[in-house]
Amino acid sequence: MTSYLTCCYRLLCVTRTEINRPDVLRSYESLHPTAENYSCSIWEAASATAAAPLFFQAVQFHKTGEQWCDGGLRRNNPINEALAELQRESIWKDRKIGCILSLGTGIKKTDKISKSVTSVVKAAIAIMSDSEDIAEVFASSELGIELFRTHRYFRFNLPQGMDDIQLDEWKETERMKALTTDYLKHASNGDLLERCAKSLLDPDENCNA
Repeated sequence: MTSYLTCCYRLLCVTRTEINRPDVLRSYESLHPTAENYSCSIWEAASATAAAPLFFQAVQFHKTGEQWCDGGLRRNNPINEALAELQRESIWKDRKIGCILSLGTGIKKTDKISKSVTSVVKAAIAIMSDSEDIAEVFASSELGIELFRTHRYFRFNLPQGMDDIQLDEWKETERMKALTTDYLKHASNGDLLERCAKSLLDPDENCNA
């Protein structure tokens, strides 16, 4: 079991403001010819991935000068980026996936698109930032089905109550806690949570349990 805990590699999704293109920041050096290894401190990386437009300014790296903002509009659910990294980087060569834990921020309610410009823009942003669509596509893929069958993929997301909480509404923390507690206390979710914890500790033992 110690082999799963010997090191921790981190990958963050960000958006380069100059060209509005998504990219990733790594805590390790990539040797792949198409990958760029950006130089930044931990606080710069964390600030960049959290710099949501309209709420926070873009972050400029001190050493190299690149400007970055949140990758949420382009990569709000980065599961495909994470899996692509696993296949691309030699540090994970010949190692199978232990456990994938995917956490959502609430399923967006479905509204019809009106003819007003404001509604169209809001709907477009909601579509771009919808992580649940990506989760559903992955879950129905061949890999997703196999990982779910062997208890190596878990997705937790509140079905309702979070969709109307805005990013800057920090005073709604108690409501978010209450909704999350209510979501997890359901028997089916509790069973999945226990299964997920076992898989994180020892995925090989739990996959056939």
